[in-house]
Amino acid sequence: MGGNAFNLLHPNAKFPRIQPVVYNQLKENYHEILLGLYYNVATPHEAPEKLDHGDIDFIVHGPRRPVAHQDLERAFRSKWCIPPKGIKGTGNFAIPLSLNPETNNTTEDTYCQVDVHVCEDEADFHRVVFFHSYGDLGMILGLMARAVGLSLGPSGLKLAKPLSTHPAITFFLSSSFEEIMAFFGLSLETWKQGFGSQREIFDWVSTSPYFDAGRMVRSDANNGSRRKVREVRSMYRNFLVYADGIASKQSDGLARQAVDGAVEQTAINFFGKRELYEQLLRVSSAKGRIKAVFSGKLVVQWTGIEGLPVRWLMDEVQRRLGGDGAASMHGPSTVTDSRANTSIDSAPPHEVLQYSESCISSIHLELAPWERALEKMSPGDVQALVTQVKEEMKDKGLLECDWRAAKGLREERKVPG
Repeated sequence: MGGNAFNLLHPNAKFPRIQPVVYNQLKENYHEILLGLYYNVATPHEAPEKLDHGDIDFIVHGPRRPVAHQDLERAFRSKWCIPPKGIKGTGNFAIPLSLNPETNNTTEDTYCQVDVHVCEDEADFHRVVFFHSYGDLGMILGLMARAVGLSLGPSGLKLAKPLSTHPAITFFLSSSFEEIMAFFGLSLETWKQGFGSQREIFDWVSTSPYFDAGRMVRSDANNGSRRKVREVRSMYRNFLVYADGIASKQSDGLARQAVDGAVEQTAINFFGKRELYEQLLRVSSAKGRIKAVFSGKLVVQWTGIEGLPVRWLMDEVQRRLGGDGAASMHGPSTVTDSRANTSIDSAPPHEVLQYSESCISSIHLELAPWERALEKMSPGDVQALVTQVKEEMKDKGLLECDWRAAKGLREERKVPG
């Protein structure tokens, strides 16, 4: 979405701005084509006062049969295509305007850019349509959320800062825009009725009790990545001018709330996530205390052993305390996040796992049996147990490492299966 997808690949091709009359006819034509391929097809509500258009955006879901980007190319009779990176996502199509008689354009090197965003499911379809409706409104709502410590996007609302668990995880609040608009105190009925001007949209946003013009302007200014966005998003720029004009008239009471985290806590309560939030922090705190008395570094200090045998010794201690003897300090190595088959143990220390509530790992929600047992022990008792297990394993020759075999195993694991 944006209208400039082919500039670098085909710099000599022409993609003229499209006048509203032609835009509406082309949109109708391409909508009919897409309905032959998908059950759900929509174009986000247009921004008011828009004089022309750079591209035509479609949101789709529910293929009537398996659909590849090549099928869309043939259906559109496009000259070029930039396919999405995966099965879902946005594909860009360059369609010769000469194929559409209503454009009165017979020049072969003149095109219309059509963007087709394929959604994961029907709920995702409705969220994406909502967030991208009325021009830059989604970006403006996202700015308001960010100014009070939240983060809003097409997938819904979450806390802006990851929870301090290990690995850190994103805490989602809601994927329902009906709930989200209710939290922000914004009338969804007004949104459904539409807006006649950008000013009407800005005034609607300003009815939220969380609208803080000063913080929003500062939040945007502090976000360097927004600089290029501002250059090409005229409605967003207009909103910043609007917000700046009323910033001096607002009380700083809300600003103080945002600074001390009150809005985040209010949101957690509003969306019914208090119990989950407290449980995640409680378990994380307990795991931190456990790590303080039982870690690889401490085991090395207590026993003098190094390398792979440290792992074996810790596994055996865990097994004796009720574990399976093969778990790491952070739980089973097969637990995955919602993005890919990436084990929790392999996550870099500073990586933030993007969980939805339905797939938060059990290692964040509860202590393993061996962790519960170890939590009740004093540091001295833990050290004594580790030392005892070490001596028993040493006597049985269970701490002798075949370094060549271990190295070979590591190299074998590096080779893609």
